[in-house]
Amino acid sequence: MTDDAEAWAATAPWYDLDLEGVDDDVEMFRALAGSRGGSVLELGCGTGRVAIPIARDGLRVTGVDYSAAMLDVARARAQAEGVRIAWVRGDMRDVRLRSEEHTSELQSRFGI
Repeated sequence: MTDDAEAWAATAPWYDLDLEGVDDDVEMFRALAGSRGGSVLELGCGTGRVAIPIARDGLRVTGVDYSAAMLDVARARAQAEGVRIAWVRGDMRDVRLRSEEHTSELQSRFGI
């Protein structure tokens, strides 16, 4: 990963403050993932704001993000909430999975 991957490093601990109290999107993603069951792949998972509630619902979740700092926050949050998530540092454009591996795929709100 290049230094560009850490452009978010300084803001990672405070990233979610901008969305504090906003959870309509989280509820929508929880409902979508729950209706399909199985496992979930979240691309651009950031601090785990969406992935953690889905994992709390009992689904297997893999979160991919380009920023190690964002994933550090996500790991700490998941551990504090007692949920297991596979966190992967990488570029979402390079993710290669078998089609049957995840039944739901969520993409960051920023798109690609």
